[in-house]
Amino acid sequence: MSQFRASTRTSSYVVWLTTDGSVAENERMSVARSASVTFCAALMTVFAAACGSFSSASDAPATDGGPDGDMPGSETSTVDAPGADAGDAGDAGVALELARGLVDLSSVAATETTVFVAERTPGRVRSIPIGGGSIGDVSTNAGSPTGLAVTTTDLFWCNYGGKELLRQPLAGGLIVPHTTSTKNPFQIAIASDRVVTVTLDGVVGAGEIQQYAFDFTAGPSVGIATGNPYDVAALGTDFYWTESATGRIGRGQTGVSTNKDLVASGESDCQSIAVDSAGVYWARPSNGLIRTAVTGNASDLATNETAPHSLAADGQALYWLTGDGQVRRSTHMDRKITTLATGYMTAFTDGRAQALALTSKYVVWLTTDGRVMRVAK
Repeated sequence: MSQFRASTRTSSYVVWLTTDGSVAENERMSVARSASVTFCAALMTVFAAACGSFSSASDAPATDGGPDGDMPGSETSTVDAPGADAGDAGDAGVALELARGLVDLSSVAATETTVFVAERTPGRVRSIPIGGGSIGDVSTNAGSPTGLAVTTTDLFWCNYGGKELLRQPLAGGLIVPHTTSTKNPFQIAIASDRVVTVTLDGVVGAGEIQQYAFDFTAGPSVGIATGNPYDVAALGTDFYWTESATGRIGRGQTGVSTNKDLVASGESDCQSIAVDSAGVYWARPSNGLIRTAVTGNASDLATNETAPHSLAADGQALYWLTGDGQVRRSTHMDRKITTLATGYMTAFTDGRAQALALTSKYVVWLTTDGRVMRVAK
């Protein structure tokens, strides 16, 4: 037997044949070409089968930790880095961290473009873009800021301990202070024609609800003496407050100092309160309850909650935080309760911290470890 190799004219193929030496040269070349075609066809069949197996593997469900079959731990978080351009992150149930490293957070307020937060001990009021970005300073000498609230033109906050209510135009300019007599303002709400505050002076039964014109030019405030006001919320010209020590929910009207209606009584440990067009809502954290007076009679809206606080309502739903790190929502239509986010440090030791705010799209909240978070409603 002799060995025959294809000529260099067929060098694009790696093909060799063994013959018995009796085939003529032109016939041997014909055999070489035939063998080459046959061998290449076999190679193409094998290659096509391999490609098919690769395609099947890429279409198979991921079995590792990443959403696309990445190695476990390769995607450690769905939260964008603070200060990054968030875009639509924070939508569709994905929480976005807007800021971290803040100190002694006590209150939050938000517009469609900006989040405002109060750092009580450092005496700072800060601003953060709603889409993420650099933290700015509204005031670095804000006293002991609590109870932020915002209108379309101004940001308001209380200087607890300094007996002041302060106003900062959103368009910029000087901060305008207003002395609040002998009492310390702590919580704040925006009615249609007044800024309404809860004041304390450290004496149980000596608190007051006070009212101020938006520009602070209407002279002395109109006050309503109460047992021990804890929180306040406003809708139109009506405002509502809780009296934690007496278990009462009260209602007043702006511009009037004598009217004082009783919405509910026997509501022990009533603290945070919210109101919208559908009703009035308050939390009883030691009882794990959120209560509501939608048609005049108080009833349970949520039970077995862990220290609920920081209520906010928007006409469609009620939102709140829990002491075990959840952001919760109850829709008005069906009272279905949903957890929007969980696993955050939201057990504020000061129950008067207002740690949640709403925009038309987002829920914004604070954490006790100095973070500002956002999630879609």
